[in-house]
Amino acid sequence: MKVVFDRQPLASGIGLIQNIVSQVTTMPILTNVLIEAEGDHARISGTDLDSFGQVKLAARVESPGRITAPARLLADIVKRLPKGEVTMQAEGERMTILCNRNTYQLSTMPADDFPDWPCIQPEITVRLRQSDLKRALHNTLFAVSTRDPRKVLMGVLFDIHDGRLTCVATDGRKLGKTVVEPQETTGETNSIQAIIPDGILR
Repeated sequence: MKVVFDRQPLASGIGLIQNIVSQVTTMPILTNVLIEAEGDHARISGTDLDSFGQVKLAARVESPGRITAPARLLADIVKRLPKGEVTMQAEGERMTILCNRNTYQLSTMPADDFPDWPCIQPEITVRLRQSDLKRALHNTLFAVSTRDPRKVLMGVLFDIHDGRLTCVATDGRKLGKTVVEPQETTGETNSIQAIIPDGILR
């Protein structure tokens, strides 16, 4: 695999996925991100088995392929690189990162060991303005519990009912709530609830 990225969107994409990746786990593959390059783009995926996240980035794919690399180390390296093109080249169990005069090598793990992306048939689809979603998260994430045996408190409740989205979070002491009017709501139902872990939302 050989793929060339612009440094800024690559750093942003890896940073988003890193929030989902497990830091302490009995499955080493879960500390890695999956990089898949084909056509004119690359996908970077991460999971802790409770949550899955994926970003799609424009890229110049010189040789398609799939590989996994340590999420935290990769994010730290890319964040420190200068502006410009970043080349990732994987061969065997090693990946080389090139940017200007900077060269790094990382140990990798086979892409086939990475958990499969879950197949989900959405019951409802909601399209929001980015500014509305940012406002909703700003008004709720502060109340999310960071450590609690009750996992329901470690995320934000998204409650969609009759075309309106209500976001709620609490740690048992603080409460954050925001109501958002979506631009568009489609699906087989007009009411659904889901708790989304804060790692995906931050």
